[in-house]
Amino acid sequence: NQVGFVTITAVEVSGDLSLADVYVSFLKAPKDALSHLQNKSKPLAHSLLAVLQLRQPLMLRFKLDKSVEKTQKLFKKND
Repeated sequence: NQVGFVTITAVEVSGDLSLADVYVSFLKAPKDALSHLQNKSKPLAHSLLAVLQLRQPLMLRFKLDKSVEKTQKLFKKND
């Protein structure tokens, strides 16, 4: 299962670096793309731990960035 093109628009990290809310937007993604990303969060977090050289576990939560949608609607209204 693939999610297509994903853009990470923002990341909010907790003070102790144990939790990251990752805001994403998709280009022509299937309806289950967000849940598919969430299902892959553990291997992605593991890869990030190695790259960032963190020692404590990291939990990633993927959230849909709705601001991109709002901006697109605004531009369509102005056309």
